[in-house]
Amino acid sequence: MRPVDKLTELRELRERAVLGGGRKRIEDQHARGKMTARERLALLLDEGSFQELGALATHNSIEFGLADRRTPGDGVVCGFGKIGGRRVAVFAHDFTVLGGSFSAVQSQKICRITDLAMESGIPLVGLNDSGGARIQIPLVGMLMLGNLMRESGVVERLTGASSREIANTVTLFLGLAVGSTMRADAFLRASTLQILLLGVFAFALDTVAGLLFAKGLNAASGGRFNPLIGAAGISAFPMAARVVNRVGLEEDFDNFLLMHAMGANTAGQIASVVAGGVLLALLGPR
Repeated sequence: MRPVDKLTELRELRERAVLGGGRKRIEDQHARGKMTARERLALLLDEGSFQELGALATHNSIEFGLADRRTPGDGVVCGFGKIGGRRVAVFAHDFTVLGGSFSAVQSQKICRITDLAMESGIPLVGLNDSGGARIQIPLVGMLMLGNLMRESGVVERLTGASSREIANTVTLFLGLAVGSTMRADAFLRASTLQILLLGVFAFALDTVAGLLFAKGLNAASGGRFNPLIGAAGISAFPMAARVVNRVGLEEDFDNFLLMHAMGANTAGQIASVVAGGVLLALLGPR
């Protein structure tokens, strides 16, 4: 493709990003007496001061027809600007794009602008106009919503309840349900310890093998594949992917690996279930 074709494609993507969900949805938004995300930011910020981040980012979901519904920006506009000459960070949900529904890309963009605002010591202004989580991606969407709650720092009670009280309550009831049916003579055996040790060994071996395989992919791709992603290919979902993302951010603040690591993490979980089913079919009681 010639450079002029690339520039033409870039201009078209920028125009699509500015239009959001399209002219028809913008008209519907105006008919409800509401402004679009960009109109709100233009009213809030000093003229000509807005600098956008992630304007062309799109989701990578293919389920439920989302493969044909990719809009640059993915329903949230993020960036920097000035209010009365003072620099601020901003984000605004775009209701014209899938009802402003929350997605993994939105989480990444909002968390990134939040981190940059904290590092720069400037205020963060959020303009919310969203229909909630994107139902087409419930698992990843809820995971990213949890990340956003934690990063925002303004819903500490909900974040604390989700990570402590609610998690502890679920763990307690699961423990009671499982423990009530577990007899000491059936559990306190040498074979139980062997199973636990085998699990630890399997996790360690899987992590090492994943890293080595990812290093091979990195070499084959000419350095375009981050070997850290290989460490996420285990069934510890979603903690393995979050750990990989955190380690990557410690090395390079712009190195967001969560979505890529989540793909490897999900594949590892599915592969574990398939492998377990095969073992039960071959070695289980007949």
